[in-house]
Amino acid sequence: MSVINEVESVILDVWKTVLNKEVIEPEQDLLALGGQSLDALKIASECQKRLQRPVTMVMVLRNRTVSGLAEVLSKP
Repeated sequence: MSVINEVESVILDVWKTVLNKEVIEPEQDLLALGGQSLDALKIASECQKRLQRPVTMVMVLRNRTVSGLAEVLSKP
């Protein structure tokens, strides 16, 4: 599994938990899924814990898809 796929998998799991949804496609927009700023903060916090790297609410809101956030977080 490539780094981006591992990161995307973790992010997808976090989104499903925070947004309480069983199915989320990597290209679905956070806001279109009903996510709000508090959800973005929870996602950032949990991703930071699981991925052991800085993740901010601003990063989540600027990259509002699982795949977009994974791409940003996979860069060195």
